[in-house]
Amino acid sequence: MDEDGWIAREQILGSEARSKVPPEFTIQYPHYANPPTLFIILEAFIDKLDAKKNASMQTYADSGVTDNLRSIFVDQPELGEAFIRSIYPLLKKHYYWYRSTQKGDIKSYDREAYSTREAYRWRGRSIQHILTSGLDDYPRPQPPHPGELHVDLMSWMGMMTRALRRIAVTIGETEDAEVFKTYETAIERNIDDLHWDDDARTYCDATIDEYEEHVHVCHKGYISIFPFLTGMLGPDSPRLKAILDLIGDPEELWSDYGIRSLSKKDQFYGTAENYWRSPIWVNINYLVLKNLYVSSYLL
Repeated sequence: MDEDGWIAREQILGSEARSKVPPEFTIQYPHYANPPTLFIILEAFIDKLDAKKNASMQTYADSGVTDNLRSIFVDQPELGEAFIRSIYPLLKKHYYWYRSTQKGDIKSYDREAYSTREAYRWRGRSIQHILTSGLDDYPRPQPPHPGELHVDLMSWMGMMTRALRRIAVTIGETEDAEVFKTYETAIERNIDDLHWDDDARTYCDATIDEYEEHVHVCHKGYISIFPFLTGMLGPDSPRLKAILDLIGDPEELWSDYGIRSLSKKDQFYGTAENYWRSPIWVNINYLVLKNLYVSSYLL
């Protein structure tokens, strides 16, 4: 991590590693992000600490995993809390780097939303790709526009904020926890205000049209379900049924082998590189299963 909180997207360490990386991916830019998947692990760690401290509280994390994969940081929660406290300043710095470098524009386009701050856009975009999103060739608004807002990044920021709030609570940083809760609430509200499309009944990226108006660009697929994948769509959400219907529709995302990355009905299904335009990705399918389990438990 650098002094601003940036962690490079590629960690190319040593001449052997460098020899295996295409030259166009060697140079790293300190305003390019990548999905903050580290915070999924950190939140799971907090789940285990909570379950250990209160064995009577049955959560989805307390499923015998800690018995099979033992860690002194879980067996002795005070050590776990000391560890998480030791890295907390760096986690906060990393989080605020995301907020400052990946922010989206609400005010310039008179967008209506609960918060004028919580909107996000991946940097590092080309016409056909957003490599920084991790969903390289997934269809996005065309042509590229600085007023774009990306629902997957908004969802990642919500997950990241929730994880930091929980970490702050665990280590007794109550003032920070209140700040993160405010951010989290605003993100939850803005996901709906900026990205939900009533006609398509799903979440969509947004852009600015030729009349300088906020419009949705909907390509049903992994992007559409990202608020669900990141746990931002709770079991009491009025949007949940539509998302589950999309996941379970064999003419859209469902298949006998897993959830497709893009709907069969989309015009770009299976086209061009076909990297995130039909293939079934096990990491995303894991997130689907995880959040189905959590939702069913909470219900």
